[in-house]
Parts: sequence; C-alpha cells; structure tokens
Amino acid sequence: IGLSEIGSGHEIGYGAVIGVLYRPDGRWSFGLRWRSGVRTELDGQASFVQIPTGDAVFDGLAAGLLPFGQPVPWRTRIRQPERLVFGAALALTPNALIEIDFERIGWSELNGWTVEFEGFPMLSRSAVDGWESRIHTRIGLRWNGLGNGEWRAGIYREPTPQPEPGLGPFFGGADRLGAAIGYGTRVERLQTYVALVCDERGRRSTRSHGCDGRYTSRVVRLVLTFGW
Repeated sequence: IGLSEIGSGHEIGYGAVIGVLYRPDGRWSFGLRWRSGVRTELDGQASFVQIPTGDAVFDGLAAGLLPFGQPVPWRTRIRQPERLVFGAALALTPNALIEIDFERIGWSELNGWTVEFEGFPMLSRSAVDGWESRIHTRIGLRWNGLGNGEWRAGIYREPTPQPEPGLGPFFGGADRLGAAIGYGTRVERLQTYVALVCDERGRRSTRSHGCDGRYTSRVVRLVLTFGW
C-alpha cells in the first residue's frame, strides 16, 4: 500500500580498545583485548508515499493507516556490542604457528533497540529482542616456509545470538561453521594476501510471524588484501 524512506545525518560514537600481549618464552604468546560498546544517537525524517490500487474504498482505508505525504521525525539509539577476546598461540617450529582464540560478544546489549516516530507511536519498532551474548571460537595455522610467502588456514564457529522467532529472509541468524585458506607475499614494502573463505549456516525454522519458513545459507568469499 505504500513506500517508505528513512534518512539521517552523520553522528559520532565513542569507544575504547585495550589490549595486552604476554610472551613468557620464545614459543608461547597470550593476548587479551577488550573493546567497549559504542552508542550513537541518530535522528532524521521519514517519508511515506501511497501506492494506489485503483480501489477507492481500499485506498481510502489505507490512507488512514500511514502518514502519507508528510515528513515524520524519528529517532533511535544504535548500539555496538562490547567484545572481549582471549587468545593463545604456540610456535610449533620456527616456521609454523598455531593459534586459538575465544571472543565473547555482548549481543544482549542490543535488546530494546527501538526506532521511534514522533507523533505516530504505532509505527515504532523494536529492531532487536531476545538476543543472547555468545562466544565465538577460532583456530588458525600459519606457515611461512616458502621465502617471503606465508600460508594461513583456519576454522571458526560462531553461534547466533538471534532467537528463532526473530528469523527473517534478510537475516537468517543461524550458527556459522566455516573454514578459510590463504596465501600472502611481501615484496619490499608491498604486502598482498588472497584468501578463500567458506561458511555453512545451519538450518533454522520459525512459525511465529509473517516470515515463516526454513532458513539456511552457504557463503563463499574471495578476500584480497593489499598493504604498504
């Protein structure tokens, strides 16, 4: 029955990052990093344009549902979750290193994030609800036994914070299990790196709202990195 558009200006959010690295000997390394959450206040205007159906009675009813043809002020507070990472690395040989890290992401801080429309409380929406904080696990191997070249490989597991009732076609929110392999070189100051990343997102289903169905996906990414 209509199209909507929402826009805002640019705002600044502030956070902090603190990390520490400890190397008791030439083989072991331990690291801890904390990144604070970031909150940003946003506001702007939304517009609504009616799409006529040709049915005068229906179009008249639809016109009473949304504020078509007038700007509507809105506001929200976007939150980025707090992150805490602990990692340990072991040098197996002078050319090979294995590493594992655990990252806790405070997704539950996003619960209650609401977009509010001034004068039209029925349009307000809670974007996130029922999310839970999760721990992500990653294991990686690095081998640099080919001159300036360096091979990297790893696997990771990232449990979803999203409850099944909130599933939708644009954010399936399934647990992710993936693997990656890549190769990098260094020529003087130029660094290049190419990697292939594949992940499988488990199947989930919901029958609690209008986007009922089963959701699953497979993603393959080619990553190119250049440094100087």
